[in-house]
Amino acid sequence: MHKVSILMGIYNCQEQLPAAIESILSQSFPNIELVMCDDGSKDDTYEVARRYQEKYRDKIVLLKNEHNQGLNITLNRCLKASTGDLIARQDADDRSLPERLETEVNYLDENPQCAFVSTGMIINNGERIVGCHMPQKHRPDKTDLIKRPQFYHAPMMIRREAILAVGGYTEDPRLLRVEDFNLWTKLYAKGYYGENIFQGLYEVCEDNNTYRRRNFRTFRNGAYAKLIAVDMLHLPFYYKFYAVIHICKGLLPNFIYRYLHRKSHSSMTAEPAQKI
Repeated sequence: MHKVSILMGIYNCQEQLPAAIESILSQSFPNIELVMCDDGSKDDTYEVARRYQEKYRDKIVLLKNEHNQGLNITLNRCLKASTGDLIARQDADDRSLPERLETEVNYLDENPQCAFVSTGMIINNGERIVGCHMPQKHRPDKTDLIKRPQFYHAPMMIRREAILAVGGYTEDPRLLRVEDFNLWTKLYAKGYYGENIFQGLYEVCEDNNTYRRRNFRTFRNGAYAKLIAVDMLHLPFYYKFYAVIHICKGLLPNFIYRYLHRKSHSSMTAEPAQKI
């Protein structure tokens, strides 16, 4: 039987963390380990995680960074400590539906040439379910990667050999907050590809604070990642124009960016049939 290692960087999330952990412990797929790494939290996040780790020693591995280092370094620490042949992601303020991991494991078993898989994301605005972000394509090609987001990082599951083959997450500070896009780029450049499941199997919190936290540095890093991708994927020079577009998005007021962000996804207004 496969073993799934779920990588979770945790940082200043003491209130949301229990629900995230419980959603992993409640998965229908039984053979799992949750590998958490505290990235220098200032609140009681590490203590919350430690209490769970003491209760579920056979299911939870807990690491700690002495100071904040960023998600890319934190996830690589989790990856190094993991033992599963399949690697999944989960953010500390989100939740997975109970059948998420089982569905992804079955999908990868049924599609052995696929290196990684992701799903749609149910949107919770902090008070209620308001819709669902759905992927654009079932199997995006390398040109799709540059044009617009194609995979959601947090609901991802990837084969261990694939993520190790590209060296895990790049630890360049210029790729902070865009380490997922850079990972897709490295995988496609190596001949791997991913596919999407058109189901909302993951619940993400997306409220007004989500958009207030965006900053120009993130968009600058995203533009840099796109320039790298054009070269790594051997795309025509004019694809670098998408890096310029990305920088321009960083200059938009929050309310305009939020509108465009929502419009850029296939968003179902009806509530999903199944909730967490």
